[in-house]
Amino acid sequence: MIVTMLYRMEGEGKAVSDKIYYSDASEVSEWAKGSFGWAISAGMINGVSDTELSPASDATRAQVATMLWRFTGQEY
Repeated sequence: MIVTMLYRMEGEGKAVSDKIYYSDASEVSEWAKGSFGWAISAGMINGVSDTELSPASDATRAQVATMLWRFTGQEY
């Protein structure tokens, strides 16, 4: 859900791919595919591993903080 909120704030309308190349991409709801495609291509999310996105899981506090940090363009 947070990915979709950030997408609507910033990325909506930008050309993004709804092709998500993670083994669990089928778990991403149809309405959220554009949001996840945008977040992945923008480098906001990287998945929980090289092969898993885990879209059906709740985001941890650390994951949300990282997304917000990246969304604002901050450097580590």
